[in-house]
Amino acid sequence: MLNNLKAELAVPKSWISGAQQEGQVNVILSQSAANAQPDVDAFEQRYPGIKVNYTVGSTVVQRGTQPLVAFESGKYSTDVTAGISAEIGQFLSHDALTPLTDLPMWKYLPNPTRATRGCG
Repeated sequence: MLNNLKAELAVPKSWISGAQQEGQVNVILSQSAANAQPDVDAFEQRYPGIKVNYTVGSTVVQRGTQPLVAFESGKYSTDVTAGISAEIGQFLSHDALTPLTDLPMWKYLPNPTRATRGCG
């Protein structure tokens, strides 16, 4: 089951080099900081030199509206977010999502979880 784990966890080199240049990745999710900490630690261990700035976004405004407004004004405040289904149409119409189809794990996702244009 775990034979191809390293390949399945791979991300495009351009994503890693971009994050290394910035030195950080900005994540906003609804998960508490305490619950997210093991994931943050694992990421920072796997990708030394890239700090995770984790923010708890308990509302769709924090997870969706605010990052989208920043994006529309040319500022990128959030690299990773989730729980934006109420605003997904706005993100798509502004081309504000990165397709995930080039991730090796994409092919393992069931079709119902594959969102429009490959933006998971």
